[in-house]
Amino acid sequence: MHPYIEDRSIPEPNSGCLLWTLSYYSSGYGQAKWNGQGNVAHRISWELNRGPIPVGLCVCHRCDNRACVNPDHLFLGTHQDNMADRDAKGRQHRPKGELQGGHKITAAGVLEILAEPAPVTLDRAAELAARHGIGQSHVYRIRRGDRWAHLQGAA
Repeated sequence: MHPYIEDRSIPEPNSGCLLWTLSYYSSGYGQAKWNGQGNVAHRISWELNRGPIPVGLCVCHRCDNRACVNPDHLFLGTHQDNMADRDAKGRQHRPKGELQGGHKITAAGVLEILAEPAPVTLDRAAELAARHGIGQSHVYRIRRGDRWAHLQGAA
């Protein structure tokens, strides 16, 4: 273990994580400076203990602890690898529908649109759009499953 990392971290006895003891970014990642360059602490830990990080790769956590700088808990991967790891572990919290905050229509309104018999005419789409405060194209996106897909089949 490189002394720079060892001197600035403490072991967490249950997980084996080495927890960064200095400052943190608001994201929860350790904030470090090495050779005049600021970076997240786990990237500096990788470089000091394992070597250079190839261009285009991320330093990812096996332990999912953003404060951890233990090089044995880190691995290299693409951004896509990191996102797949996050999703596989159920750490992605994307609110759906009314919970996401930017919606203009309620789930009940979506179900009403989905319950319309096919095909929905332009006039009927315009009526539904006006009733629910959305654009006519949004009605068609809901019908195709491009929007509110989690409610498809519920109508």
